[in-house]
Amino acid sequence: MRVPLGDRGNEVKDLQRSLNELGAKLAVDGIWGPLTEAAYKQYGSDLVDEEPEDDTEAAATGKLGGSGKDYTEDNPTGRFNVIGGNPEIWFNTDTNTYLVVYDVPNSDPPLPVYWEVPDEQTLQAYFGPDIEILADRAVTNAQLVSYGALGQGFSTEMPETDQDPLLGWAEIYERQATVRPYLLEPEVVGLIMGAALEGRPITQAELESTQWWQTHSEAQREWLIKAEADPVSAQQFADANRIRVVEDLKNAGINQPPDSLIDYLATRFTHGEWNENVLLSQISALSDPASVHALLPETAAFLSGIGMDLDTTMGEEDTVRNLLQKWLGPSYGKWSDEMIADKAGLLRNDPDAQQEFIEQLKSQRLALFPTYEDENMTYQDIAMPWRNFAFGQWGEQLDETDPLFGTLLQTNDAIENGKLLTREGLKRGVGKVTTDMQSMIMRATGGSVVRAE
Repeated sequence: MRVPLGDRGNEVKDLQRSLNELGAKLAVDGIWGPLTEAAYKQYGSDLVDEEPEDDTEAAATGKLGGSGKDYTEDNPTGRFNVIGGNPEIWFNTDTNTYLVVYDVPNSDPPLPVYWEVPDEQTLQAYFGPDIEILADRAVTNAQLVSYGALGQGFSTEMPETDQDPLLGWAEIYERQATVRPYLLEPEVVGLIMGAALEGRPITQAELESTQWWQTHSEAQREWLIKAEADPVSAQQFADANRIRVVEDLKNAGINQPPDSLIDYLATRFTHGEWNENVLLSQISALSDPASVHALLPETAAFLSGIGMDLDTTMGEEDTVRNLLQKWLGPSYGKWSDEMIADKAGLLRNDPDAQQEFIEQLKSQRLALFPTYEDENMTYQDIAMPWRNFAFGQWGEQLDETDPLFGTLLQTNDAIENGKLLTREGLKRGVGKVTTDMQSMIMRATGGSVVRAE
């Protein structure tokens, strides 16, 4: 089975498995890429051979390029190497370097992009040592401009991957589109390509005629102009915004935020999708559950989609609640959600804040219950014996948020608290207190209690 570079399908997967059995180490991805081609050249003689068809002769002989496509003024780029096909190899006579050329994904008409390779040896190192290089055509720098070809860098920037290189180029283009999102807009891409064919930059007037321009914000338009006119300054601007977002997250109590979150926030701010108020509102909503701001649906969907668990002030709220219960109890330690969130933010931002908070709670506990002079006695230490005492008197648990329970703790005297529980129990009709009082009266009178009619 011999097929052209770039073809794919289940038959290719079967062949890749067969080649692996003979010693190749291929990803069984169903793509006949350079690595599969090289493995076939090495191990193919051990497979059942077939005569190649005319249209597969290039692959059978290990040739890359040499398509002989026509380039005319009406069609200067040809309909070459659409995603899923072979790359073309051009030779730049001005720089004496090879160019590996692909089409921009989804561009119509096709927009060529290329990577520059210094020599044939480097090209073979990437595509395979047994691939014969046949340049499709020789070009000059001026011709590249007239074709609208977009340079994507040098061979040193090529992705190191076992994938078909075609996929690598597509991925790189998609990454560029994350910085220049308008590259995904066919109308804008068409204008950029048309201007490139004429050897000039795209004008603002042309951009203003597009639907993209009319439906996007002023900040988004400014980013497009900046990114096209001065890519270096645009990248510096993007980098500065990323640093700014990291600092904003840190100030909001989100420590060690994942890169995906930083990129999500910084990208929307840089590209003009969000203004500063929106950015800060989303950071506030992420870090503070008591914030007046809410997550935008797109932000909520982003977090849900990646299952992100942020290390935020929310993680300290339970700590605050537990300390309040420990030192002040359910009545005196009842704080609003807003107060708890504020304190949690302090604990997150200051490593010494928790101990300072504990010392503050100790002072409050001493002021509330001064008869317990040991400052290390918590509310829980104080409350435990009086819980049992009240239960013995009433035969039921006394609600600790009831002011009566606070009075028991402050009085801290068994005789006085016994009298207090009896009086209150009779007032409230507590069954055990009423029964015990009747029994005590009967014993005191030596008989039964006669109820008046």
